[in-house]
Amino acid sequence: INGNGLDNRRSNIRLCTTQQNKFNRGKQRNNTTGFKGVSFLKKKRKFQAQISFHKKDIYLGVFDTAEDASDAYEKAAKELFGDFYNSYNRQIRLQIRLEN
Repeated sequence: INGNGLDNRRSNIRLCTTQQNKFNRGKQRNNTTGFKGVSFLKKKRKFQAQISFHKKDIYLGVFDTAEDASDAYEKAAKELFGDFYNSYNRQIRLQIRLEN
């Protein structure tokens, strides 16, 4: 619940399916945009957002900025994942703002 994989206290553990547990994952190591669910389309020079749910990829659109694509992903993740939604992208945006 608190995002720390080493915190195994009962208050930090909840029952879930394998799929629900995957909702909590962060971005992949090979991600170049910095945001989960956002990829860069070189030919269009734009950012695409998509999300996976029940083994299906859902296309969320093409956006001018990575932040706009991330917002679309966040909105869909909140709606689809419910209590298992992870605000990973929002945390990254806050970190970027603090660095600038």
